[in-house]
Amino acid sequence: MENEKDLSRDAVLLRKLTDAVKENLENEQFGVTELSEAVAISRFQLHRKLKLLKGKSVSQFIRDVRLEEARKLLMADVGTAAEISYRVGFSNPTYFNKCFRDRYGYTPGEARRRQEVEVSVETPQPRLASTRLKNLRNVLFLAVPVVIVLLACIYFFLPVKSDKISIAILPLDDLTGKSEEAYFVSGMHDALIGQLGQLSNLRVISRTSTLRYPGSEMLLQDIARELGVDAIVEGSVYGVGDSVRIQLQLIEVFPQERHIWANEYHEDIREALTMHSTIVQDIAREIQVSLTAAEESKLENTRVVDSETYRDYLRGMYHINQFSLTEVEKGIAILRETVRTDPGDPLPWAGLAVGYSTIGHSPSSIEEAYSRAKAAANKAISLDDNLAEAHLALALVALYDEWEWDVAEREFNKAIAINPNLASAHTHYAWFLMLFNRIDEMWHHSRLAAELDPFLSLYSGYLACQYYYLGENEEALKEAERVLEFAPNSDFALFVEGAAYSASGKHDEAISIHEDTADLHKLWRWALAPTYACAGKKADALRIAEEIRVSPRPVDAWGLAQTYAMLGDKDEAFKWLEKAYNEKFSWIPWIDWDPNFKPLRNDSRFAAMLRRLKLPSRPPLTVEPPA
Repeated sequence: MENEKDLSRDAVLLRKLTDAVKENLENEQFGVTELSEAVAISRFQLHRKLKLLKGKSVSQFIRDVRLEEARKLLMADVGTAAEISYRVGFSNPTYFNKCFRDRYGYTPGEARRRQEVEVSVETPQPRLASTRLKNLRNVLFLAVPVVIVLLACIYFFLPVKSDKISIAILPLDDLTGKSEEAYFVSGMHDALIGQLGQLSNLRVISRTSTLRYPGSEMLLQDIARELGVDAIVEGSVYGVGDSVRIQLQLIEVFPQERHIWANEYHEDIREALTMHSTIVQDIAREIQVSLTAAEESKLENTRVVDSETYRDYLRGMYHINQFSLTEVEKGIAILRETVRTDPGDPLPWAGLAVGYSTIGHSPSSIEEAYSRAKAAANKAISLDDNLAEAHLALALVALYDEWEWDVAEREFNKAIAINPNLASAHTHYAWFLMLFNRIDEMWHHSRLAAELDPFLSLYSGYLACQYYYLGENEEALKEAERVLEFAPNSDFALFVEGAAYSASGKHDEAISIHEDTADLHKLWRWALAPTYACAGKKADALRIAEEIRVSPRPVDAWGLAQTYAMLGDKDEAFKWLEKAYNEKFSWIPWIDWDPNFKPLRNDSRFAAMLRRLKLPSRPPLTVEPPA
């Protein structure tokens, strides 16, 4: 009797979930959070329930309801496929067509014909029955492997919003009472996020986006909604001498705030890594996130650190994480001294790899930054192969400096395997994937990076730039404008916004934005020249070109190549492109995607440069960005 009641409750829940999606069918923003709120169930419970009852994620469930309603509308012949795609919550008809075909095995345009075929098949035909059954068996035999492959591709590569339980650790309150200890509190915060991020069944917001909320008076639900998370960890750090005390509380935010757990940890700083592992295991247990055997082993096998070395490591990373060139160089100086006094600890070496790779294509006074990053990363890995940041540094060197594509992909995969929530790995891996026309995978990783670090302007700016490179200028503008809402002076977002306006033929807007950008960020003055050239303002373009060619940096050579390409002077364009290539300018591998180099693509010298880079020519674009 009890089982019947359970079955009845499950059926009622599924009906409520389906009705909630149908009631919000045209709202393309209606997703996991909105569905959980509509039926007053936390995302934790909803995720587990649908996995149990339907064997699918919440996002898959919502999409399947939308597609089934679309199929019914198509059968009823109430509109075109494009019109119906909008009616069921897809903003991109091309993406709708792909999802529909993957779900049903035929396109929306074939739906009406399919209905006629299905009716015809149901009509009794005795003499052909055995033949049809035999043919059906043959079709099924051939189709099943294809369906399995398609489902695998959908699962791994479709850029849908992650349905994992998501969490954010807010900046920890500093109870040390010493302003000079700010680096220590920040380091504890960063370390906890890094450790928690290694759990593959959890989505963890990156540190930089949580820094918006130090001591915030905002409601937790508002913070969670901005970050797109289910739960929040708050806490404080108190340290005296070689002792550290951390107090934490875990709060489930939706549908109502609920304190799940609180605890205090007190250890000698030498046991800091063990303490962090214990915290991660406790949080995972409380929110019922399962750990893999490898994750359990890694969390249980920690080591003792030297207290001074660990403090110096935290101090160095505190400066590197400021993302200011001066601060990064200050952090590198601290870590160089640290590895000199204690060369056997892998963490300072990994920190150096991060620092050097961060300034690899910046105007830093440090020479050969990429080669130094590679040396530091290899040293760190020789001491501990499970440092995601060290593998990422090797990937960045291979991608942006050495152009060793196999090495780059191998190291990206290692970094992501160690820490699936490392946003920086996903955002740069997306650029690698673009080079080899793996566009669906590119969208997945680029969007994931923006989800994991939603308020780091650079990663969302990269996403906007990828829209621009793929000719989706309206989407590029939307994404750039979203970035500029929370980071109004973001140099890269401003650059992409102007470039997208230029590519759209809105030259006055493009010029205005790039002139303002040049005033705010002098290093971006080069971008004005190709913008003027694209607008047909040859004299202005040549004036800027003459300014920057006096003492050109690699990025200036890139801008000059674009400018002369747009002006039709191919010889001058290739001269500057060759200079940028010889100086290993990190953007060079993407020449075939940059719209400003379109006038050069039919020249044999362009194809020759792609061959030197060991890159394929870009085929006509057939893959649309996700809805």
